[in-house]
Parts: sequence; C-alpha cells; structure tokens
Amino acid sequence: LFRSTSKFSYRMNAGIHSQDRAFQHSAALRYFLCGALKYDPGKNTSVTAEYNYMRGNTNGNNFDVPSLNGKIFALPANFAVADKHTDSLTAIDKYFRLQATHNLNDNWHLNLQIAYVYGEEGGYLLDADDGLPVSNDTLYRDSNFNDWKNHATGAEGFIDGKFYTGRKIEHKVILGVDYNHAYVTARIGDTGGEEKYGLYLANPQYDIIGRDSLRNFPIAPLASWVQKWISLYLEDHIKIASRLVITLATHLTHATVHWANYGPVPSYQDNSKYNSIIPRAGLTWLFSDDVSAYALYDESFLPQTNPNFQQRPFKPLTGHDLETGMKGYFLNKKLGLNISIFDIVKNNTLTPDPLHLYYYIQTSQIKSKGVDV
Repeated sequence: LFRSTSKFSYRMNAGIHSQDRAFQHSAALRYFLCGALKYDPGKNTSVTAEYNYMRGNTNGNNFDVPSLNGKIFALPANFAVADKHTDSLTAIDKYFRLQATHNLNDNWHLNLQIAYVYGEEGGYLLDADDGLPVSNDTLYRDSNFNDWKNHATGAEGFIDGKFYTGRKIEHKVILGVDYNHAYVTARIGDTGGEEKYGLYLANPQYDIIGRDSLRNFPIAPLASWVQKWISLYLEDHIKIASRLVITLATHLTHATVHWANYGPVPSYQDNSKYNSIIPRAGLTWLFSDDVSAYALYDESFLPQTNPNFQQRPFKPLTGHDLETGMKGYFLNKKLGLNISIFDIVKNNTLTPDPLHLYYYIQTSQIKSKGVDV
C-alpha cells in the first residue's frame, strides 16, 4: 500500500507465511508488518521514519540427526527428533529507523540517521544430544532452554559533496562519523550428557510421559555482553581529465567490549579496548562511459570475543583484499560483464576447540585467490 501527497508519503507492507516441513510434527508460522512515513517540509529537506515488525513461531525439529555406522542420511527423510508438544520456539525482530537529509546546495548534502534494532529468540527445545553417541539403536536427547535478547542502537551523520581543483580535477568526498551500541543478554540451561529422553530409532515413540520434567533443570544466571564503537571515516574520489579515478579513504575506529556473568569467559576479556586505522585505495580507468578497468586494495578489522580455554586474549581478526578487473555494459546496456581477479587474506581466524566444547582456538591465516566472471 502506497500513498503520496504534496508533503507526506507513506508505505505499508504486511505478510503471513505458514509452512509444514519434510520431517514429522513440524509447523512454522511467521508474519510481518512494515511501514514507512516520509515528510518533505521543503524541496531541499526530507525526513523518513521506518518501522518493521516480524514474528515467527515454530514447533518440532530434527536438529543434530546422527549418522548411523558412518553413513549419513541413514534415517528416513521424515525422521524427527522432537514433536510439536515438546518444542515451542519464538523469534521476534523489531527495527526502527529515522533518517533526515538536507541539500545545502546543488553540490553538498547533509545526512543524519538513527536506528534501533531489537530481537529476541527463545523457548524450550528437545534436540539430539550431540555429546552422546547412539547406543543400542537409541538416540539420546537433551532438553534445553534459551532466552536471547539483543538490542542495537546506531547513529550516523555524514556530509557528501563535490568540488574542483583546477579545471579537470573533480573531487567527490564523504566525511562522516558513526556510533554503535550493541547489547545482548542470555539465559540458558540444558540436560546435556544425562542420557535422558531416549528415542528408539527402529520404532520411535515421541510422546514423553511427564512432560514437566522437560523444564525441570537449572537455568544459568543472566549473562550480558556489550560492544560499542565510534568511528570517523573520510573518502575522496578524485577524477582526473574524466578518465582516471583515484580513490583514497580511511576509517578510524575505537571499540570496547564488556562481558558480565558470561559463563567461562575470563576477566581478561572484560572491558577490552581496541583502536584501528583501516586504509582503502583504488584506481579506475574509464575507457568510456560503459567500460572501465580497476584495481583496489582495502583492509578489515574486527575484535574477537569468543572464549579461550587457556584464558589468553585472541588477537583481532584482520585482513586485506587485493582485487583488479574490468566492468562493462554492451548492446545498449542490455548485457553487463564483470571480470575480477582477487586475493583475500584473513589473519587470526578462530575455529572451535576440538578438545574443549564451547571454546575456540586461534588458527593463523586463510587465503582465498581466484577469478570471478
């Protein structure tokens, strides 16, 4: 639904989706409601408010279905781990954004926006206990509880525009600052490793006598995790004689991470602080308005907060991308063709610790090289 007047425009979308799955006892229902309202007080200014709401419910699962005698997919396709009476999961997402733009003149524009995201997921779930092997054709299941809530607030302001140095050198610049505050809380518990709720694979009986026992286990205290960052970025696209484009950019970030009551996470990860300077550079040659060749180099940085069994802080994830290629439109822009050669490197990557469940270890480097057409 869309409607517009001289000052206001609005949009409204809604939908619902009901689904059955291939395995038994499963059902899912989700729906969404999304709207936006735009106000134009003058020809140079506009303000837009947007809100999205999504909710989903699901029952039954076939998580962690095991292999049998080394063979995967040995169980029937409709095999289920739990029934609709023992599972009930709900997920909710809410998203709000307020954006304002103002044209200072024909060349310079001011942009401001703030957004808030809220999500929650949780409920009781009966799934395969991946810590226990199948014994005497019996699959052991564990009952677990999850209650995850996440909040994220972001704000951004930037100015973009263009100017000239001399007659043939054009600059298109972006200068901005952004802020993000992400907050997660969690309450979890399970009966893992207790050899409860056996399911005989040859003749599975899903109904559990005394379902109250599925919720009779301890729940861990509320844990929380907070990450904040503020960054400044600057980018300049320099076009020389309408043929050569030089891109120079940098991103300066200060980030902090704070944990509280987060299980095995040691104190060394509490209130960790990180600072980074990320460069970016590129060259583009314009053969025509439709065909160009380019080369690009940029870097990345991300704090890593997963738990380590040795209680040693992980180094941040860093990396770089070196890429070159060509882009073009042909046949009156009915055909687009992109060719690129890339070399991507990631340093200090993490992988699950094979000796300690729920912990991670830091491997060294991952390289990706290839051609994309």
